[in-house]
Parts: sequence; C-alpha cells; structure tokens
Amino acid sequence: PYTTLFRSREFMSGRRLPVGTAVAFSAKGIFVFSEKEWTLSGPFEELKWPETVVQWVMTAEEAEDKYVLPDKKARNDCKNGLFSPEEARKSGPAWLITAEAADRMYGTGKGKNAPVNPFLLVFSTAEAGILWNRDGGDVRAAAAGAGHRAARLFDGDRRQSGRTWLVTRMAMDRLYGPADPGKMKALSETLRSAGAKTE
Repeated sequence: PYTTLFRSREFMSGRRLPVGTAVAFSAKGIFVFSEKEWTLSGPFEELKWPETVVQWVMTAEEAEDKYVLPDKKARNDCKNGLFSPEEARKSGPAWLITAEAADRMYGTGKGKNAPVNPFLLVFSTAEAGILWNRDGGDVRAAAAGAGHRAARLFDGDRRQSGRTWLVTRMAMDRLYGPADPGKMKALSETLRSAGAKTE
C-alpha cells in the first residue's frame, strides 16, 4: 500500500515513524505496519538491537589488529577496490568494512552476514556528526564517555574500533533527534546504487 511505501521511505531518509508503528526487514524489503499487527513469522528474524548492530562493522584499522595484518593492509585493500561497495566504504576519515567481509577476506570466511545493510545503521562519529548536523567532536566525546550526553549511551550504542569510535543510528536519534533527511536520503541512494552495481 502507498502508506507503507511512504513510511518506509521516511524511515530510510532518517525520519522518525509514528508511535505504535513497527518496522520489519527481510530480504524482500522493508515493511511498516501497526505494532498490533506484528507477529514474528515467515522470512522475518527478530533484530536484537542494539546489542549486535555495532558489531556488524569494523574499521580497516581494527581489521588489521584483529587479523594480525601488516600496517595499512586493510586500508589499502579498501582503497584499491578489493572489497565491493557493499562491503567497505569511507565514513568520515575512516574506512569501514562489514564484519562478514573482513572475515571472508582475512579470517575463516565463516562470519555471519548481517540481516540488513549495516552501513545504514552504524557510522563513524565524524560521519554521524555530518548526517545529524552536529559537531563531530561532540559526538565523539559522547561516544568516548565524556559530557552529559554520554550518560544516555549504552555499550551496544557505541564501541571503539581502532582509533575510531562507531555509533549506531538509534543512539544518534536518541541524542540528537532525526538525522538530516536530505543527507540520509543521499546516503541511502548511494548505498542502494552501490548494491545494484554488484548484483
């Protein structure tokens, strides 16, 4: 229905959904409906937020430490296109890699794939500052545990990856309200376009 499509687009562009609305992700797309109608079934899998989301992504620097790689090996692999656009992208000054892609490239290859695109849900604090029109230093300080906003962040909301702090979209919404709709829409379209090119 039109309403579902409209609300889905609003969610992907960073807007809040009305109270009492549920969002469900599957391989076939995003579905929005009343919470009263929601039952876990079919192709859907309950998303444990926020405990797992921030673990779906790591910086290239963290990958080098975790997999005992030469200095800048993962960063150079990102720059040289060894990962697909769905697997690695620039977030502020840092390169982010999905945990599944890093494990495939440098580990056992048995890492579990995230059920949704993690690049729409986890950002470096520098990029989060841009998307929410906030000072990146203020976002980083909150993630690192400084300032009054830090009290509203939990372990699953943020983590340090190499020298970069990562923060979830849910945490940013809680601290600063919705992201800039235009910037979030542009990011969504960029990621969607990158995914289409690799199919």
